Amino acid sequence: RFRDLQFKPDMHDIEWYTYTLMGPNYQAAESNQPMDSFIYVSMPQDAGLRQLTENEWANYVSNETRKVTSAGEMHTSLSRVIQFAPSVGKEAKTRALIAVVLSLSAMIAYLWLRFGNLRYGLGAVLALTHDVCIALGLIAVSAYLSDTKIGQMLLIGDFKIDLSIVAALLTLVGYSVNDTIVVFDRIRENRGRLSTVTPELVNNSINQTLSRTILTSFTTLLAVLVMYIWGGSGFRGFNFIMSAGIIIGTYSSIAIAAPVLLVGWKKKITAAK
Repeated sequence: RFRDLQFKPDMHDIEWYTYTLMGPNYQAAESNQPMDSFIYVSMPQDAGLRQLTENEWANYVSNETRKVTSAGEMHTSLSRVIQFAPSVGKEAKTRALIAVVLSLSAMIAYLWLRFGNLRYGLGAVLALTHDVCIALGLIAVSAYLSDTKIGQMLLIGDFKIDLSIVAALLTLVGYSVNDTIVVFDRIRENRGRLSTVTPELVNNSINQTLSRTILTSFTTLLAVLVMYIWGGSGFRGFNFIMSAGIIIGTYSSIAIAAPVLLVGWKKKITAAK
């Protein structure tokens, strides 16, 4: 408790001197052991070198009294505080942005090579951006709904972006990309050797994969909802994002990624006519 005092915001003006904690029998106190009483021994650093004034002694006694009282009133130990230097945090942020840009670029390049057109990669990345932005928006909205009756009825808490939320976002990205590629594959199969993609072709491809998409999303959503309701509060943030993300990823693959393929083709069709 004495060590944790230095992390309390209202104790930053406390002076720290060499001190020893003893039990009632003047024996060294053991760490993390309950105590009904203790002996606190401290001394100013220069007390043996010069004569302290009455004002200095009064300030010293007040400082140590406040320290002992605050430590005795602390019910539990404070959580560990880990601080990073601003330069370290800035470097981590820069590396994270570089990793995101490289991963998106690699995804665009892969889909470009696989489907033979840049629109496929751009459509998939656009759908992913949409899904992640909506998921982050839901996290922000959860802070306002957590204290309402509707939020409590829906088990919505004040979710924060932690490791479980990051894992949910990454899982959502993978789920959305997989669903998008299924639709793209059917479009490529129906296109065959045609040089253009028409709205009728995209519409027919979506209809052909719609039953598969709905069945897959529905069965996955059932499993996630079970975990959301009965899985406990520790995993509720992850399951909250996944429950909404399955719905978001499903319609973004159909209503966003696939129509992007039509951008630019209309002009070519008109010119050909």
